[in-house]
Amino acid sequence: MQIETIDTKRLYLRGFQKEDAVFAISIWNDPEMGEYLPDEAMVEIDETYLKEIENFEFLVCLTIR
Repeated sequence: MQIETIDTKRLYLRGFQKEDAVFAISIWNDPEMGEYLPDEAMVEIDETYLKEIENFEFLVCLTIR
């Protein structure tokens, strides 16, 4: 499913892209954020896991300006 990009003066919303995977994993591995997430933090990023994250189609990237 392709998510339509929304770009306004104060908001930029777009579909998840392959390049977003490492950033997403860094958020999930943050100890403060990890308190609220079900997955355990990873010391090393497994290549297979990274490929799975890169293929997510239901995530969006949000930037508030």
